[in-house]
Amino acid sequence: MSDFRFRLSFVFCGLLLATSVCFVRPASALTVSPTIFDETTNPGSSLKGTITLTNETDAPQTYYTSVQNFVAEGEDGRQKFLSETDKTGLATWLKPGVPSLSLKAGESRDVSWSLDLPSSAEPGGHYAAVFFSTQPPSETGVTVGIGAKLGVLFLVNVNGEVKENAVIESFRVTEGDSAFGGVQTSFLSHIPADFELRIRNQGSVHLKPSGTIDIQSIFGRKAASVNVNPLDSKILPNSIRRVRSVWGPTDLSKDTGFVQGLKNEWRGFAFGRYTAKAQVEYGLSKQRLDATVSFWVFPWRLVLVIGGFILLLVLSLKAYNRMVISSAMGKKR
Repeated sequence: MSDFRFRLSFVFCGLLLATSVCFVRPASALTVSPTIFDETTNPGSSLKGTITLTNETDAPQTYYTSVQNFVAEGEDGRQKFLSETDKTGLATWLKPGVPSLSLKAGESRDVSWSLDLPSSAEPGGHYAAVFFSTQPPSETGVTVGIGAKLGVLFLVNVNGEVKENAVIESFRVTEGDSAFGGVQTSFLSHIPADFELRIRNQGSVHLKPSGTIDIQSIFGRKAASVNVNPLDSKILPNSIRRVRSVWGPTDLSKDTGFVQGLKNEWRGFAFGRYTAKAQVEYGLSKQRLDATVSFWVFPWRLVLVIGGFILLLVLSLKAYNRMVISSAMGKKR
């Protein structure tokens, strides 16, 4: 049964009964492509590639390259960049092709990079960013001053004795501004329903969870299935990552008033208790994680409108019956 027919059935039954990476913030003056490299390689191996830079300004500009290690910060894919003086691990193995380059207004150019891993490279995840800044580094190698600075992330898993292990910290339905985490709820007046899944990576390599969230009605009917990780978010070791999915239309306006809320309940119609089951896979061996959350969808504005219509219909029928009875009695006299 289509959603439209389901909505019509709900209204009809109501009438009959008389009663839902993540990357560094880019500077507008410069663009890069790609924005992230995700590599898996062996100790002692070498990799090469290019980054395309485009000067979006109306004037020539010189950009200076640097490399910084980073770790996860928070639960939304942000990075905490370590000091430029930290010359360990990936920051020492990853080399931009040039220390600086000048681009004319609107010009694009490819910048090469090379990654040479020592044979003693520790198995597991290593993380760094190649930065392009309008400020040159000082004699100590640290960029000083304020200027446009854009980073390209490198996520490198080194093969060997690595640990892949993750657990689900929480799975919930939220409402409000999902960019700031949203507020947990078990009651909605309509869909979309925003799902928030928090996964902790307890391993030594970064993970990219995959799978589905299956939504079932109280009668066991499958209402929908959505991607558990639609943005392909990655989880760095020793961190928690919040991944989000949405069931339902995403272009609805906010419920700023009764009429708008009523429109949203019609477009995002659902009714009753639903159960969402997350089935998550991660790692090379496709390990499995499961979580379940239940919630209610009750379109109370639609119910009020239908109830009001029913009440009006009943009162009209009673008034009509009284009029017919009065008319009949008058004729008998």
